[in-house]
Amino acid sequence: MASDFGDQLPDEEKVRIASDFVLHSPPGEFNEVFNDVRTLVNNDTLLREGVARAIAEYNKDQLTPVRLDGQNHYALVTEHNDLGGGRFLDPRAKLTFKFDHLRKEATDMKACESDPTTESWRSAVETQLMQYSGDHYPHELQLRNPAVFGPRVCRMCEFPKGDQTLYASLPLEPMKHFQFPRNGRWRSTWTVTLGGGSVELKGVLKVQVHYYEDGNVQLVTSKDVKGNLTVAGEEETARELVHFIETAENEYQTAISENYQTMSDTTFKALRRQLPVTRTKIDWNKIVSYSVGKELKKQ
Repeated sequence: MASDFGDQLPDEEKVRIASDFVLHSPPGEFNEVFNDVRTLVNNDTLLREGVARAIAEYNKDQLTPVRLDGQNHYALVTEHNDLGGGRFLDPRAKLTFKFDHLRKEATDMKACESDPTTESWRSAVETQLMQYSGDHYPHELQLRNPAVFGPRVCRMCEFPKGDQTLYASLPLEPMKHFQFPRNGRWRSTWTVTLGGGSVELKGVLKVQVHYYEDGNVQLVTSKDVKGNLTVAGEEETARELVHFIETAENEYQTAISENYQTMSDTTFKALRRQLPVTRTKIDWNKIVSYSVGKELKKQ
């Protein structure tokens, strides 16, 4: 029946629905969602060609990490280091690479020089962010290292003249002090603009949680943050910048924790009965074998 229903939909609608599922995949569960979508679409050529853009958008939005051959750190796939044509920049290794969005593999690595006008600032900020990440996340629990990119890159790995903007990306998992039965990810991206003796910061903090407790709930939330700092030396300014980031993220984390506890005590309980009409809990492990009519008669 599902196949018959799918055959009635035009290809454009199938692509739209499949793309929507892909874009809302919970962290760490992309493969499961993609396999389910593949079964529903039942046309690999249409899936690859039609959903390719959604997969690329998802990977960049999730700050997807990728290991480069010969490197001890992970590079990130984001909108800020997208060179176009499927290539991305890793400023720490001074390499560009081709990224397969479906396989999540990096190939065809090529050397690329850093922009000398901003590299010292980029490196100073990245060093402080790595220290911040190490302080808050035990090494064995860190998903990936943070990454700091220079001015927005173009196709030839050159930087616009006069652009003194850095882009910092932190994809961290699991989230600090959060305990969830399933998957979650804390992401933050920061735009750091230097000029006129001051530093302007704009941050976007994102939390996405797939919570499972005899059911499925996704929590997706974000917050915009702005601030300004006075420029001192590179190292001192980088420390102050990361201190600002730490303060903002701690405040946001505390607010989310308090809100989540309130939701658990009130909102979620209001959305569902404590017990079904039978007044007994359903054994979800046996739900497939249940015959609803027979079970209701037994109660």
